[in-house]
Amino acid sequence: MTRNRSNPFMWMTLIALLFFCIFLIQFIPPLFAEPGPMWYWMQRYWFPEVLIQTLILVIGTLSLSSLIGVSLAYWMSFYRIPFARLWDMLLVIPLAIPSYLLGYIYVDLFSGTWYQPYVVITNLPGAILIFSLTLYPYIYLAIRSFLSKQPQTMFASAQSLGANSITMFWKIIFPLMRPALIGAMVLVTMEVLNDYGLVQYFGLRVYATTTFQAWFNGNDLNTAVRFSVQLIVFIIAILWMEASLRKSFKYSYSTTQIKPLMKKVLPRLS
Repeated sequence: MTRNRSNPFMWMTLIALLFFCIFLIQFIPPLFAEPGPMWYWMQRYWFPEVLIQTLILVIGTLSLSSLIGVSLAYWMSFYRIPFARLWDMLLVIPLAIPSYLLGYIYVDLFSGTWYQPYVVITNLPGAILIFSLTLYPYIYLAIRSFLSKQPQTMFASAQSLGANSITMFWKIIFPLMRPALIGAMVLVTMEVLNDYGLVQYFGLRVYATTTFQAWFNGNDLNTAVRFSVQLIVFIIAILWMEASLRKSFKYSYSTTQIKPLMKKVLPRLS
């Protein structure tokens, strides 16, 4: 006779779902309450700017952080970098630096105190730069881990067929790494959307700052909840698209014995 043992992970999941439902229930009464004049005023005058700046901030950060993260992961995976293990640790340190703190540092650095001329970075391009410098490790770690598990035989076969480094990257590496890249980009997107310190310091009008202004400055909880719900729906849509894209990318190996990548020597600068 066997006993039915309860799974502790199931109970942990149920408790987490319970807290999540309690959190969502709090949004229901203000959401269906009569909106105040601030909601109509923000919808008419602020909402287009909020939506455009949020989209530009997210797309710009994703583009620049992906460029940095993928490039670093490619170089660390395919080339013999001096002190590679040390660089592996140093390249993920920006994750430990809050974005608003790095923003303060760069604003002071470019304020003209240290050198001339004075450069203004408290704007949308500056925020994209700061976010990219602090969040690219998400991209780097995902792509670095993915490339470390790829077989050397696949790239050797491509080289034997006459493919150069650029052709191998766009025809073989990039299609294979898209699931890992998309998953990391979702994390970067959520980090950008939930940040308040940097965008408030840079004076940007995005969802986070608009929600706080409606709640604290305007003392209108209903308007703040409506903007928060829009942001939650946007994040759920991103997660759904990420899950759908992951299902369409399915790859498998014909063997479990994967020969590690043979790293190349760095080209000399002449």
